[in-house]
Amino acid sequence: MAWRTSIVGTAVLACGALFVGCSGTADGEQGAPAPAPSGSGSTTEQPTPTAGTCWSGARISADDALVLVGELDTLETDALAALPALTEPVDCAEPHGIEVLSVVALTDELASTTYRELVDPTGEGYPALRSQIAAACRDDDPALVAAAEASPLDLIPTPAFAGGRRLTWTPVSYAAWQAGAREVLCIFEQDEPDTIAAADFRSAELDPTARLCLDADLVTVACDQPHTREQLLTLTATTAVAAGQLPGRDAVTGGAEKYVALRNEAFTLFDAECDAYFREVAGADAAEGLVAVAEFYPELWGDEAGEFTAVCTVSSPLAVASQKMLETSTSVVG
Repeated sequence: MAWRTSIVGTAVLACGALFVGCSGTADGEQGAPAPAPSGSGSTTEQPTPTAGTCWSGARISADDALVLVGELDTLETDALAALPALTEPVDCAEPHGIEVLSVVALTDELASTTYRELVDPTGEGYPALRSQIAAACRDDDPALVAAAEASPLDLIPTPAFAGGRRLTWTPVSYAAWQAGAREVLCIFEQDEPDTIAAADFRSAELDPTARLCLDADLVTVACDQPHTREQLLTLTATTAVAAGQLPGRDAVTGGAEKYVALRNEAFTLFDAECDAYFREVAGADAAEGLVAVAEFYPELWGDEAGEFTAVCTVSSPLAVASQKMLETSTSVVG
């Protein structure tokens, strides 16, 4: 058994798991349906989220969430309260909280999925379901596809963004679901509305504060400032742990200096996904001598939400002493 951890004392990156929407039992199919929440578009005709549209970051109202609690017979109140309302379209050139990247129809093996199964993270089949939807959402992103296909592990690669941004997904509104829609929305979400779009992260012109870089003293800095490390990708391994491909929280060992102990083969597979993504997004001017490897923070391997996550970091090779690490003042992406 080998071990690896980050030289950073605590996780700099608050790794975001894929978005947990709302919940449901038999989707309100038994008995008379309760009124659909107003935020879902039941009282007035609402605009339809489609690929390329942007929306405010507003969530469904507390009253609407309570209606869903009763309609779906669930106690997953946090997931319900986090559901986007998607009732306020915004010009994508203006600050927005949500950008819809694509709309995925639940077909084939996902056709029988219920609304509750989509949004109940405590459900037995949720990890596998989330993994399948994440795979569908990344179909149009060659870099994420390359990362996912670089190893047989069931990992979910997600770009590492700064400032409360994430690629994720959410089901269509419950009203749309009741009307027969069987779709999820693949979205780019920002906690603070901004004019940044998901595609901007592949541009060298992106605001350098939107990326995650660390200087030689392991202090987070804008990526146009001297730095030795850039966090590029997160690899969510929760599904792989649930499937028995990787050990769970018991892999975190050590005394005061805890670390994540995995087999060397596992580290190699994580590194392969990091490297595949790096090769896809690195700009022509990316400095030579940099590599992308997976770092493991004990606090992120079985966190409070039950997620298991590694972070792909671009830096000098692990064998290079910290005082000799290559320092750059640009992002490797471009």
